[in-house]
Amino acid sequence: MVLGCCKMGCWTTIKSFHVKIILLDKQELIQEIQGKTTGQDLLDEIFKYINIIERAYFGLRYQDNDNQTHWLDPQKRVSQQIKGVSPVTLYLGVKYYAADPCKLAEEITRYQFFLQVKLDILQGRLPVPKDLSIELAALALQCKC
Repeated sequence: MVLGCCKMGCWTTIKSFHVKIILLDKQELIQEIQGKTTGQDLLDEIFKYINIIERAYFGLRYQDNDNQTHWLDPQKRVSQQIKGVSPVTLYLGVKYYAADPCKLAEEITRYQFFLQVKLDILQGRLPVPKDLSIELAALALQCKC
């Protein structure tokens, strides 16, 4: 929640603010957040935008002022969770991995999983042996061609 000053010198609460949301494909969305907007409301808007039906696997992350990463709680208001963080940037990510991604019903869900794993490998969060990384790079190139 952002505070502003009124003419009499008192502090008032501004009822909305904007957040930047970075999707797994690096797309950036700007979303207006009302004071009552919950994490689930925001997730629903994103899922609608990218046409995700299998929603339970995904969540939104943010970094606090101490550079600690947190998952946005869908049940709580967004304004309660990101106090003091400015500017607000949220990242869509895979929160829970499916045991067998091939059993996911939707192609778009499998694609989002692929983007998350690719990002995790590139950022060093998921260590991969050199021979496997070469094979994965070849497969990724085949997908693009």
